[in-house]
Amino acid sequence: MSAWNGGGSGMERVILVTEERARKRLARAGHKQSHDVQRLPVLTFALPKVRGIFEDEMFKVVTTGKKTHQKSWKRIVTKHIFVGEGFTGQNPKAERFIRPMGLRQKFAHVSHLTLGVTFKAPIFSVKKKNPQNPMCTRRGVLTRGAVVEVNVSEL
Repeated sequence: MSAWNGGGSGMERVILVTEERARKRLARAGHKQSHDVQRLPVLTFALPKVRGIFEDEMFKVVTTGKKTHQKSWKRIVTKHIFVGEGFTGQNPKAERFIRPMGLRQKFAHVSHLTLGVTFKAPIFSVKKKNPQNPMCTRRGVLTRGAVVEVNVSEL
């Protein structure tokens, strides 16, 4: 009530403070967006149309335990995968997704269109958009159509 009885000055102050906060918030959001745009170049390209991979095809169920205490919550990845340099898995007993060492890839073959030559380049990461399945992106599964970031500084 005191904000209304003070001749409107209290209400004006409340409105001005909220407007000022909103203006500052918009300015910060715009600055952050413009900063991100300046920092990262945007590459746009069409993702190929590919057949989706089902989870049954990508993972195989691993059962653990004996007859009465058998569990089936572990999965083993059956496709080629990429894990980073500093990757350390969880405790093998508690690991939900098992990534076999034999299916891990460190290099990708990259073709240079103008030179017509193919190079072996080290993989940095599997990028955010995999047309197969979002699960493939999170697990680092290398499938047809996966966007892979490689080191091309030697080219």
